[in-house]
Amino acid sequence: MKRVLLIAGALTLAMTAGAATHFAQGGAAEPDFNAGVAGSPEALRNGVATYEQVTGFLGVDDSELHGEPVWEIYEEDVNQDGARDLMISNRVSTGVHGQFYSLFIGSSRGYRYAGEFEGDIRTLPVEAGKPVRFVITNKISDNRMQVELAELQASGLRRLAKAEMTTAGCEAGDNAAYTELVCGKTVSAETLKNVFGAGAQ
Repeated sequence: MKRVLLIAGALTLAMTAGAATHFAQGGAAEPDFNAGVAGSPEALRNGVATYEQVTGFLGVDDSELHGEPVWEIYEEDVNQDGARDLMISNRVSTGVHGQFYSLFIGSSRGYRYAGEFEGDIRTLPVEAGKPVRFVITNKISDNRMQVELAELQASGLRRLAKAEMTTAGCEAGDNAAYTELVCGKTVSAETLKNVFGAGAQ
């Protein structure tokens, strides 16, 4: 069950310079989702951070924000291992294509910082012995969206492939690939290959 905590206050996410550039438009190279992990505190890199250390990863410089930020902390088992994970977002600073989130993976030892992403994240069916994979979607226009295939590795959330597709309804027949990726309970290997090509292997 997803639980959302709202925290209002003069705080802004203490993203490292590398992580912040993930959302820059254009440029020759696009940093990966985990671009800022290496510069985060040791406890967050090693997966032993407490809940208080995670929320303490919120900085105090709000000079570039317009209005008081409203932090949303989503508690959800993102990687489906039975432990509570955290997705933290400032509702005030919604991006062009969706909301920005910082992902913290929980375990019995503590929390590990996995990086940032923009848009909606969906966990693909977990396969035993393989890294957990996700589909991240964000809106490009009224009828187009970007879809990214990502994988949770020891170094954080890594991008495997990226594509664009036409949005549709979730009714069967509207767009089979969209229905599986966004609405379906399962996603076939064939659909992943059709959408992402070699990156889905």
